[in-house]
Amino acid sequence: MPVDGERVINPAMHHINIKTTKLQEMIDWYGLVLGAKVNFQNPIVAFISNDRANHRIALLAVPGLHDDPQKFVHAGLHHTAFEYASFADLMSTYARLKKAGIEPQY
Repeated sequence: MPVDGERVINPAMHHINIKTTKLQEMIDWYGLVLGAKVNFQNPIVAFISNDRANHRIALLAVPGLHDDPQKFVHAGLHHTAFEYASFADLMSTYARLKKAGIEPQY
């Protein structure tokens, strides 16, 4: 909230960081869905991007991490969204991903 008429600066989101037990599967998924490429990877982290940024998505697979079977009732990241330049681009991507067996879930 602006205070005393101060201007709010609206920065662009630079990246998200996702903890995962499936590092390579996440790299592959974001590569297929967003065209993301790996800019850096070691056994516990991968920085991926689909533009000129060093990373838009950081994937972190720290040792000892485990999947949460109750994740749907716990607080945490619900989803991320990406913007397309046009509806035609969105629908073209939907058709490409549907052929690959990926469809939206709700």
